[in-house]
Parts: sequence; C-alpha cells; structure tokens
Amino acid sequence: MLISTRKNGEHPGYPLISAFNNVIGVTEIGNHLYFLDATDKDLPAGMLDYENLSHQGFYINLKNMSGKWLSTEPELPSEKIFVYNMTLDKEHKLTGKINQYAKGYAALHLRDKYRTTNNQTEFIKGFKKDKTGLEISNYQIDNLDNLDELLTETMDAVIEDNVEEAGNMVYFTPLLFERTKENLFKLEQRKFPVDFAYPFKESYRITVNFPEDYEIDKLPKGGIYKLPENNGNFTINYVAEGKTLMVKSTISVNKSLYTPDEYFDLQALFKAVVEKQAEQIVFKKKA
Repeated sequence: MLISTRKNGEHPGYPLISAFNNVIGVTEIGNHLYFLDATDKDLPAGMLDYENLSHQGFYINLKNMSGKWLSTEPELPSEKIFVYNMTLDKEHKLTGKINQYAKGYAALHLRDKYRTTNNQTEFIKGFKKDKTGLEISNYQIDNLDNLDELLTETMDAVIEDNVEEAGNMVYFTPLLFERTKENLFKLEQRKFPVDFAYPFKESYRITVNFPEDYEIDKLPKGGIYKLPENNGNFTINYVAEGKTLMVKSTISVNKSLYTPDEYFDLQALFKAVVEKQAEQIVFKKKA
C-alpha cells in the first residue's frame, strides 16, 4: 500500500505516484486485510506507525494489478488507564500505589520511551519530572515484549506538597498529576481540521483513604459532557463511603479527524475537562 506520510501532507485523493513517499505491506487472511508496518519492531500486525496514519492509502493487489483506496483509521482507540490507591495522613502526605495501563499507541509510545532511555533509573527520573512532591520505589513494567497484552506499570508512591491547609480546612485536587491543566483549543476560529491521528481514551480511578478526624465538607458535582453524534465524551464522578473517597473520570475522543465546524464542540468539551478536573475536595478537621 502506498502512503503519503503525515509530514509529507495529505494525498490529493487520486493515485498520483509522485504524491506518495512511503510504502507498507498488506496481507489478506480470510477476507480481512492486515497492515504490516516494519517501521518499529513494537508495532503489532495491523497497526501503523504514527507517521503513516494519513487516513488512507492506495492498495495495489499484485496478483491482478488492481488498486483501490483503503482507510488507515485504527479500529480500536489508544488507551491509557491511571489507577491511584492512596492514604492521606494528618501531615498531608499521600502514600500508596500507582498502577498505569496502556494499549494501542499509548503503549507503543511508552515502549519506545522506555527502550530509548539509558536505564530504568533515568526512565524513572523522566517519569517524575514535573510531578512535584512525587517519590516512587519498586517500579516495575510488565509485558514490555508481549505486544498483545496491556503494558502495565506498577510502583509504590509517596506524594507530598499536593494538599493545602487553611485553619481547620484541607483542600485537595484528587486527579493530582493526571489532570488536564490547559485547553489546547484556544483559537476563536478554525479553518483546518483537528487531526489527532488516532482516537484515544484516558481513564482515571483515584481512591483516597483519609483520617478518622477528617470529614468531607465539599464534594464537587460530577458531570457528563458529550460531543454530537457520539464523537466524544467526558465524564467525572465522586463517591464518598465512610473514610474513603473515590473519583472516576474518563475522556474519550472517538474520531481521529474533526472538521473545522466540529472544532467549537471539541473546544467546549476540553474547557469542561480543564474546569471540572481542577475542582477541589474540601475536608474539615473535627475540633
């Protein structure tokens, strides 16, 4: 299959040979065609390198010398799952475990980053960058070479300097390092499509056990925000049971390409993400 890479630009839509600059293999098994991209050894069968995700390629059948356009859109979204299980003490230190899971392009990027870092110590140093107050130990990565399984990271964590106190009130932003702090869609007008290259999903599950003499004074309201035609959504909800707080949040971008007319819905969705993920939980210390 002939490809015009993302850097080379979108193909004009008819098979002009000079507009292509790359080629990938295609094999047919049963009635299904599978892409074979040798760009990266961590690419499983059927998955294309990021640069080859140009939405379509021109497939040439060498048996009968026929050709047709094929979609290169990924069938499954890239996915990242963040799971925090922490305990908050009276000194406002969080202690517990962090588990992270990745598949699809999220796993591919993580594998590339891990393999190209000099050693695990350097990788952990990079992981902690921009995560104020985080110390980790017992880091482990599983399924690094098993491309069909979830790429899994587990670690013990201690987090400081992420809880504020004023009088007998304690303020805490539960999504910690994973919250989206800035809306990248700031333009008032958009003349070109928004091209993510592939659909993606990010899920966050935060569990925090808090001290006996703390009680929840303010719990943010959850919410569901949807793009038209099921093109994406954002959800967040909070549950308090006893001395345990649970927060679940999901961002789903269900298409790789959004038209300029769809830009404003996308902008509004991520505005909600930034605002809702920044909301604080307020604890009150008992007298």
